[in-house]
Amino acid sequence: MTDMPELSHFSPLARSGWTTRDGATTYCMPVASVMEGFTYNKDAFDRLGLRPPSTQAEFFQVLDAIGGDSGECQSPR
Repeated sequence: MTDMPELSHFSPLARSGWTTRDGATTYCMPVASVMEGFTYNKDAFDRLGLRPPSTQAEFFQVLDAIGGDSGECQSPR
């Protein structure tokens, strides 16, 4: 794969997940990106006095606060 001209369309960062650690060999054509994110219920956050977390520690604090709620913030199953 390393010699394929199509790889020039991808930055080194985009290829990094499919390249050996030494950067010498790309073994797969990058075809997708992965994005992560979270959605939240603004009304539930407001009711519980929470704000969207900006760190991992804050994220777990929010989970603990919601987990201790009476269940009104839980999604229906």
